[in-house]
Amino acid sequence: MTIKSVFPSSLEKNKSTVSRFCRQKGFTLLNVLAALTVYMFIAGTMASIFHLFLSQERKETDIHPQEWTITAEQILKECRNALDIKAANGHHALEMTNSKGETVRYEQYQTTIRKRVNSKGHVPILQHVKHVTFKIQDHQLMIEAVSLSDKTYHAAFPIYHSA
Repeated sequence: MTIKSVFPSSLEKNKSTVSRFCRQKGFTLLNVLAALTVYMFIAGTMASIFHLFLSQERKETDIHPQEWTITAEQILKECRNALDIKAANGHHALEMTNSKGETVRYEQYQTTIRKRVNSKGHVPILQHVKHVTFKIQDHQLMIEAVSLSDKTYHAAFPIYHSA
């Protein structure tokens, strides 16, 4: 006489669970990851294409707006650390003396604005510049740059040390 258990054995229980999942049809994790990768590639590519078509037209001879912003911020940072600031060369150059006693000069060289320290070096700061003027008035430094395509850019910020 054999005794049968009311509860199925754990082996029979696992077998029925496994066979139930094997017969199901659906997406595996690998399928989902592959589809997500393709979707992300297409979405990223389309964003770049839309950016190209929707961005403003900019001439090659124009100053890039981000470059102008970086240039103005760099000059502002230099002015904050300067002990003495003055416009030189008929307002076409900016000279300042920093805390190390070095003379920092921003000036136009051909179609760029360059930075020189103690009359040495040539660090291009901004390109495509037709002319630039630096004015110090009422404790404020005003910079005006005109691009090769005749577009004018302005920046003004307060200064606390000037000659």
